Amino acid sequence: MFDITHDKFSVHEKKIKELQMRSDEQEAHFENLLEEHQVSKESLLLFLANPDNFEADTWKKMQHLRVEVEKEDQIKIQVRDPNKIKQKYEALENANKWILVR
Repeated sequence: MFDITHDKFSVHEKKIKELQMRSDEQEAHFENLLEEHQVSKESLLLFLANPDNFEADTWKKMQHLRVEVEKEDQIKIQVRDPNKIKQKYEALENANKWILVR
C-alpha cells in the first residue's frame, strides 16, 4: 500500500523538478532576450499589456494564446497529494472490514 503512494510521490517529485528546471530555463532565456534588446522587464510588460500597441486581430490572438498557455500550465502543475491518496486507500481497506448487519 505505502509503496504505491511512495511511487506516486516520487513521480510527482520528478515532475515538480522537471517543471522547475523548465521554468528556470525559460527565465534565463527571457533575461537574455531582455539584456540583448536593452529593455527592462517592467517596460516590456507595460508595452504588452496595452492593446493600443497592437492591431485588433493581433491583440485577440495574443489574448487567446495567453489563456491557452495559462490553461496548459495549470494542467501541468496539477499534482495529487500523496497523503490524500494514502487516506483513500486506507478508507477502502477499512470499508472491506465492516460486516453488513440488518
